[in-house]
Amino acid sequence: ITDYFYLNSYIMQKGIEDYNIIASVGADNIPAISSILYGWGCDFVVLLDQDTKGRSVYDRIKDTQQPYLDKIIFADANTYDKTQKFEIEDIFDEDDKRSLGINSKDYKSNKYYYAMTCYELVKNNEYRFNFRITVIILMVSLHNRLNNNKSKYQITLIQLLSKISISRYILSI
Repeated sequence: ITDYFYLNSYIMQKGIEDYNIIASVGADNIPAISSILYGWGCDFVVLLDQDTKGRSVYDRIKDTQQPYLDKIIFADANTYDKTQKFEIEDIFDEDDKRSLGINSKDYKSNKYYYAMTCYELVKNNEYRFNFRITVIILMVSLHNRLNNNKSKYQITLIQLLSKISISRYILSI
């Protein structure tokens, strides 16, 4: 659910209203939720961390030959790569990680608290952060997936945000 809070913080800060983030509350739930969205005919993409768990979910979807394999994107906006480790927290720059407690020693055991705090701070206009360029690349990649890769990567973020339909979903862990 931390991905849900971080992505919604970004969307809220940028004033975007066209993405609907669905919290899967754990990567293991993604295949079931994806199957429901697919069955309903929804446009969606699946966002996975580029880590062992994210890749195992990808492998499970691939091994069972699910029809939505092409809707999966990794948080680093790259393809499946066992040599990489990139989690949603890596979209933050180092200053934001320090300010939001993401570098804290207790972060792993209190991820929900830190993610919810980030969301609440942004929601109450008490904090504005500078996401790394990775977020822009990720959002362009998500947009392209939702639009069947018809768009070019050269579009600006403003152009990107003006083209996305409200009926689009991002399923995040």
